Amino acid sequence: MKNSILLLIILTFFFNGYGQNIWTQKADFPGEARHNAAGFSIGEKAYIGTGYDGGNLDDFWEWDKATNTWTEIASFPGGARAYATGFSIGEKGYIFAGWNNSTSTHYNDLWEYDPISNAWTQKSDLPALARRDAIGFSIGIKAFVGTGNGSGSSYSDFWEWNQATDTWTQKTNFPGGSRRQAVGFSINDKGYIGTGEVGSSL
Repeated sequence: MKNSILLLIILTFFFNGYGQNIWTQKADFPGEARHNAAGFSIGEKAYIGTGYDGGNLDDFWEWDKATNTWTEIASFPGGARAYATGFSIGEKGYIFAGWNNSTSTHYNDLWEYDPISNAWTQKSDLPALARRDAIGFSIGIKAFVGTGNGSGSSYSDFWEWNQATDTWTQKTNFPGGSRRQAVGFSINDKGYIGTGEVGSSL
């Protein structure tokens, strides 16, 4: 059976109690059920939006851990899309790239969300091929994005974005080969990529 890694929100939200090895159900997500949404966290709050529910979406929501409540925030202004990538740096959240399947449009844009002003600001576009299903993680004031898929091809290129200068620098290609729908994360000062799909193979 073909399995793909998807971010799926089915109006149910779970929290893993760290150190307790248990899952606790939290307040249901109040937006439309969707798949291929994007998200990030800032402090004690999580942010989830975009995605696909039969149509592309641009709404965005904040979940507050302290109150276990959801609040709709400013919609994503870059256009409705799915398959985008989310990450955070400090007190700002970011949405990168994605795909609007209604228009077959891939994106290479980067948007910054400020929870204080509840506003989105467009940053410099990735100076490379537009894509969906990319990975992203942050280390310090820098974000790292790469891999993904666009126009029928998967990619292995990798890029660093500097928050302080809003500039992109190409890094060494991912040596594991071109892929999409992989998982990326960071621990301390190291980044990690795992899993994914190449063509129709996992």
